[in-house]
Formats: sequence, structure tokens, C-alpha cells
Amino acid sequence: VVSIHKTLGSLTQSSIILTKGININAERLRSTLNILNSTSPSSLLIASLDVARKNIYFNGKEKIENIIKLAKKARKLINEIPGIKAITPDYFLKQGASGYDQTKVLIKVSDLGVSGFEIYKEIREDFNIQLELAETHLVLAILTPGTTNQDIDNLVFALLKISEKYFHQKLEPIKPKLKMQSPDYYMRPREAYHGYKKFVTWEEAIGEVSAESIMVYPPGIPIVIPGEVISEEIIEALKDYEKSGSTILSDTGERKIKVVDLEKSGWEEDDI
Repeated sequence: VVSIHKTLGSLTQSSIILTKGININAERLRSTLNILNSTSPSSLLIASLDVARKNIYFNGKEKIENIIKLAKKARKLINEIPGIKAITPDYFLKQGASGYDQTKVLIKVSDLGVSGFEIYKEIREDFNIQLELAETHLVLAILTPGTTNQDIDNLVFALLKISEKYFHQKLEPIKPKLKMQSPDYYMRPREAYHGYKKFVTWEEAIGEVSAESIMVYPPGIPIVIPGEVISEEIIEALKDYEKSGSTILSDTGERKIKVVDLEKSGWEEDDI
């Protein structure tokens, strides 16, 4: 699935599915999509996809070359700003990546002593610049056919002002955290979903079986899903993410977690 609305200027929510070769059964894919798709798709979204496709077909080479040129300019200027680093494609290639999307500018800000979430919010509210996403140590800017030289200058100016604000405070750099271990599996997600449930605080949830998926955005990947045991490590991670300004997605959003009521569901707590 390619998010054309992010990269080529179609309307928000519009995207396409790309297939290639003989490994994908086109008829089966089409049948599956028909099950999931609306029978009344938005004509505006479809038309915007077609306009974006036409534009990139006739002018794509020129536009992509310009985007890559602007991205190189952005990285060069950003890397002159104290405490901020634009990660270059060479870094990813040395880590074993087969390629790198050069229209994306990944910016490390943790050496300023503030999180990417704080920078994301500040650059939007104070400089009217919308970045694609943030995480604890990084922010991401995506360049599109609509990006101009002035846009790059505005981004660099905003990051320079942010550097002037934080760099000279000599704040402690944010250090990467160790990855969590995968949670223990206790029951199938279906069993957790259909079982009796109760809401408990984060602290009370340690040792309980989750009845919901808890995600931290970005990247939006669950750190625990229904049927898995909530460990102390998971709760400490949630607290760290909360402090950093991350968005925690759960069914309550009130520092509570929906867990399986094992007694009512007929499960033995001693098995955990």
C-alpha cells in the first residue's frame, strides 16, 4: 500500500496498492478488496489519485530530481546546526539496508536534551511547519512535489531557532533505551477478547493478562496485545513514553488498562 496522499499530493486518505510479477494472484486480491471496500467509494479521492498519477507520469522525473536536490540541501544545512543531525543515506546503507527513500529527511534531535515529540509540537505551533512524525530521539520530514526552496529554508530556520533555545542550556542528551522483551503469551487474542474484563490502573495491571492492544504512536505498533501478560517492564516503558510526550493508544486513555478477569472467565491465575 502506497500513501499517495503523503508523497504525491492526492487528497488525504487516498492510497493505492501496487503489485508486480506473478507471485500475487490479482483476481484473489481484487476479490479480497471487494470484501473490505465500500461499494460507494469517494469520487473525490479517486479523482485526486488519478490527477496525482497523471502528474507524476508526465512530470515525475523532473519533480523527483528536484525533491532529492532539496533533500540534500536540507541535510547539508541541518548538519551545520549545533545539537541537530540529519541522518544521511550512507548511514542506513552501512547498516545493511538495500536502499533509502531520499525524499525523507530524518532528523536526530535528542542531543538537545529534548524529545522528538517536544520538537514536533514546538515546530508546528511556533513555526507553522507540519512534520510527518516524531519519536523519542527523532523527527521526520517528508518532501513532496509541492515542496519548495522556501519550505526548506523555513524548516532550517525553525531548527536553528530551536537549537539556539536548547543547545546552550547544556541539557543531558536523551539516551536510547534498551528494547523490551516480548511479553509472555497466556491465551489466544480471541479468548481474551471474549472473556470477562475489568479495568485496572497501570500499577495494578502488572501480572495481569491484557484484554486490549496498547500502542505507542509513533510507530503505532502494539507493545502488548490481548492474551499477553503485562510485565513491570511494560508499565515502566509506558511511563517513560508518557514522560517523553508520546501518544499512548488504549481503550481508556486514563492510565488504566483493560485486562481479563481470570476468575470470572474460568482461568487459573496461578498459571501466569
